[in-house]
Amino acid sequence: MVRRALALLLLLSMALVANTGCSSDDSSGSVDFTFAVVTDVHADAEHATAIGQLVSRLNAESPDFVVNLGDLVFEGNTATDNQARDWFNVYQNAFSALQMPVYNAVGCHDVVGIGSDNLQNTDFAYGKDLFVQRFGQDGRTYYSFDHSSYHCIVLDPNDLVAGDQVYRLPEAELQWLDDDLAGVSKDTPLLVFFSEPTVNWTNRAALTSRLKGRKATFFSGHLHHDLAMTFTDFPEQVTASASGEWWYGINPAGRPPGYRMVTVKGGNIESLYKGWEDQWTIDPDMEPIVSGKVDLAVNIDSQRGSISSATYRVDGGEPVSMDLSQKARWAVATASWDTSGLSEGYHQITFKATDDGGSFEKPKQIKVSETKTVTVSELNARLTTYQGNYVSIDGTAEYVYLGPLSISGFDIPEGMGFVFMTDNTEGVIVLATEVMSPSLGIVKSDLVNGKKVIMKVVPLRMSMHYVTSTQEWDQYYERIKSYISYLPLPSRELNGEGKMVAAWGARWVSINDLTFKSA
Repeated sequence: MVRRALALLLLLSMALVANTGCSSDDSSGSVDFTFAVVTDVHADAEHATAIGQLVSRLNAESPDFVVNLGDLVFEGNTATDNQARDWFNVYQNAFSALQMPVYNAVGCHDVVGIGSDNLQNTDFAYGKDLFVQRFGQDGRTYYSFDHSSYHCIVLDPNDLVAGDQVYRLPEAELQWLDDDLAGVSKDTPLLVFFSEPTVNWTNRAALTSRLKGRKATFFSGHLHHDLAMTFTDFPEQVTASASGEWWYGINPAGRPPGYRMVTVKGGNIESLYKGWEDQWTIDPDMEPIVSGKVDLAVNIDSQRGSISSATYRVDGGEPVSMDLSQKARWAVATASWDTSGLSEGYHQITFKATDDGGSFEKPKQIKVSETKTVTVSELNARLTTYQGNYVSIDGTAEYVYLGPLSISGFDIPEGMGFVFMTDNTEGVIVLATEVMSPSLGIVKSDLVNGKKVIMKVVPLRMSMHYVTSTQEWDQYYERIKSYISYLPLPSRELNGEGKMVAAWGARWVSINDLTFKSA
């Protein structure tokens, strides 16, 4: 339940802080096959038209197939029977217009009624029954299919334990997976799809141990932001949400509502995230902090025709031509950029492309520095620069609360928690949600509190429209409202009238992203 965990726990943690005082080139462009990854559509009647537009865009892309990674419906876990059926109808009616096969995975919000007092486990719609009825295969929520030389597996890590949702593969599913893999040669490459990222699972090793010695690529959603988890034993691409911030705006990491196009050729898997409302995409594949000679690689796609040229310019400098090639379904512009002549600090690099309809460009702010960490104060001053990027922050971990823990009358469950990071000048809240593999529980709060650390985090922005839309906001409104003013000032985005319109924080993705500094 990332929506509740990420938004609510962030705000509740403010109260606790206040209480304590503080790939290879393919010039031909041909591919073996393509598919689209969609996730977190969160269908409801209010957004049926928008979802229809998303489907039309996917039809225009014409991939070989589409995989939806879950959270098909708005908030089925708290829905009544009739409401859940209506939302599933909206989704099913829209996606039935796809002109290619669609494979659906279960998301946490597709497990109907488990968080509702108005639906009992004897009701037909309770749990996964609606999903199985409409999208299941052989009465299951997990299944496999073959495409070209690949074996594709759709998994369901949404287990129910005594009515509570736990992200793990249950024994019955693991047995099915063993049987499925028994019929697949170890030389056959795998594409594995599921909703919640494997770092959120309590038994991630149960999957990875079964895939040892195989070539597998994972695709997940759930987080509402893009993240390439190349630090894991199998590459895992998290894709941002098709509904953005639950239909309140862009994704918290800054990406527009969209989908991912994936191409497969000769064992190489490449992908590009696209906004489904956008006519063009410029996606620079580069870190926010660079130094020395940098190999620029920019993915460019346009709905208006082929790309004829591309350039980059730094700050107010002259445009520099980039080499252009066709790679899969989009163009790639490359160039070698020597940053040694630039002063250390922040600069703007602007990429420009020209297609049949004219020119379009995208600016990107970067830092030129040999130091790959930033202080908390620097992060706060450049939140939009680092938004959605993995960045390492250097500071002191204060007010550390890692679940399972009960404090100030509030229970922090296992896998969740937060760290208030400071640099003796400013602070930022680093929030962990559903960090289970490895578990946060292996590090006790008192072992981290007050220590100088480096944390690798993903800065995110959450609008107050989004945060206040949860039922929990109503439940805890007075308590949370009284502590809003204690938020670190840079974390409070205000409009011209001084009203708070968004909260900024950072996501802690893995316990491995915490490093203690030597004294």
